[in-house]
Amino acid sequence: MELTQEFVRQIFDYNPKTGALHWTPTGCRTMAGRRAGYVNRSQKDDYVYRVVQIRGKVFLEHRVIWLHVHGNPLPSQIDHKNRNATDNRIENMRDGTGINNYNFSLSTRNTTGAMGVTRNKQSGKYQASVKVRGKSHYLGLYENLEDAAEAARAYREKMGFDPGHGTSLAHYHADKVTSE
Repeated sequence: MELTQEFVRQIFDYNPKTGALHWTPTGCRTMAGRRAGYVNRSQKDDYVYRVVQIRGKVFLEHRVIWLHVHGNPLPSQIDHKNRNATDNRIENMRDGTGINNYNFSLSTRNTTGAMGVTRNKQSGKYQASVKVRGKSHYLGLYENLEDAAEAARAYREKMGFDPGHGTSLAHYHADKVTSE
């Protein structure tokens, strides 16, 4: 199903202050005025985001909101500036095409605690690298973690990554998500 701005504006009201979609009588007479959608959690990586169901098909809420506000064409990726994918205020979203991977949180699988730094098994040193547009850029081996982390941070800054890229998002767990 191809959504249009006209259609989503008919079935949803959008509150830019809260980032919430609410059903209109046209969208769902029995749910009119109530918040649409629900919080979903990815089984793969524990990522928390909101979705809405329209005529039996599930859509990412932030994409529906972007369409509601900006119309077509939708960008291939929409980035949440604060990295909280349940915060769908339009001021928190931007076209993430080409930059969405520049605003990641530190993976829970990271063993060094520093984004872009791994332990090189052969040398026992810390290896720094940064992936830009799908290509890994090797930044060298370092005796200590701090130097390797600084090399990766400086390279990300040079390449235009978000300053918060690679920091923890522990405060954005699903139990902190509130619904209206």
